[in-house]
Amino acid sequence: MYFDVLIHRLNSEGIGCNVLGILISVLVYADDILLLCPSVKGLQRLIKICEEYASDYNLIFNTDKKKSKCIKISKNCSDNVPIIRLYDRPMTWYKKVTYLGHEITYDLSDKDDIEVKRATFFAKYQELSHNYHYLDENVLVYLMKQNCCTFFGGGIYDYSNVNLDRLGNAFKTALRKIFHLPYNSKSKIVLGLGKCTPVEISLYNRFIKLIGNVPDNKIVSFFFRIAKTSFARTVTGWNWIHINNINNWTNKQIVQDKLSGNELYVVNSIRELLSSRNSLDPGSLNNDEISQLIELLST
Repeated sequence: MYFDVLIHRLNSEGIGCNVLGILISVLVYADDILLLCPSVKGLQRLIKICEEYASDYNLIFNTDKKKSKCIKISKNCSDNVPIIRLYDRPMTWYKKVTYLGHEITYDLSDKDDIEVKRATFFAKYQELSHNYHYLDENVLVYLMKQNCCTFFGGGIYDYSNVNLDRLGNAFKTALRKIFHLPYNSKSKIVLGLGKCTPVEISLYNRFIKLIGNVPDNKIVSFFFRIAKTSFARTVTGWNWIHINNINNWTNKQIVQDKLSGNELYVVNSIRELLSSRNSLDPGSLNNDEISQLIELLST
């Protein structure tokens, strides 16, 4: 309730970023505040309003450099940016900041955030594999999908970003490790074994679900209607065009390609081969079985 007053004060000042005719000066999530302004002078004024509000309500904003940061969003912005002050203390300008678990960079690229999500996925998978290596591989796959694949924010990534492939490859690498398969095993076979949807399709479907839920909010739905048009040079617009060009697109989701008859045969053969052993350790397979496994995977 406290922040309602602050938000009203900031919006009433008439300072901020004009987005499709709507002035946006502040975004608030719990106790995290993000101030938006196209000019340093305007940003300093918004900070001053926050200081006055804090004084009125006996609050203090954290001046720690790790908590209060400034970021300039521009590829061509000069390094000689005037100093912004909070309680007369200079704030540092950064080219990258972490906000609500997301890596925001000066060029608004998703690259750094995707790399963080990829590293986090691998760390969680390694911990899971170390602690529960004795479990059945299907149980491990289920636990991995439930605990390692949140990819928070993936529903609004730029899907033309090549780094998205690295995230998908990390997921398939983990599947190969769970099933103890060769590193060059076909991706479609590996995904079929784990009964998994490719990461990129999962993210596409998150985006589609987000679009579907937007009409509940009039302001947000207005932005999305504009962004979805082909002339709008926005990530949302380009994603919408990209997804509509996918063959398996429906109004609600993208359906994964089904395995061909030969691929399905390979998957079932590998399952039978692996389930016939007491252990999934490749060391428990004899040379003939290993050769058979590799031949199936390269079919």
